[in-house]
Amino acid sequence: MDTVPEDAGIDEPVAPAPVDEAGAAGEETEVVEVPEEITEGTTGEAESAPSADGRAELILEIRETSWVEIRDADGAVVLTGVLSPGTREQLQLELPGRAVLGNAAGVDLTLNGEPVAFDEHVRDDRTARFDLEE
Repeated sequence: MDTVPEDAGIDEPVAPAPVDEAGAAGEETEVVEVPEEITEGTTGEAESAPSADGRAELILEIRETSWVEIRDADGAVVLTGVLSPGTREQLQLELPGRAVLGNAAGVDLTLNGEPVAFDEHVRDDRTARFDLEE
């Protein structure tokens, strides 16, 4: 049985996201979890600023089943997979990043407390590809 070192920063095992009936034909998806930084003494306000290490906070609110891929400035995948309605992901990443969304209308994004307007990037096939910048 494989074990995870205690200092790996992983609290729970991560399972692949479920794929709905209309999922990508033959494609495998994987959700890559990024540990959240917990800040003591927060006021609970929705607005947030980039962290001291220059990383931005990206929040995804999923309203309809959607495929999501988020990459950071280095092109490393921060999050990928099919996400279900009601899912909320809070990520830290270096900008500029890149987002690719399937069923883009079912996703709301907030970057450092500001809504991300990506309607102009939504294609006829309901996908959207765009850069995440401040």
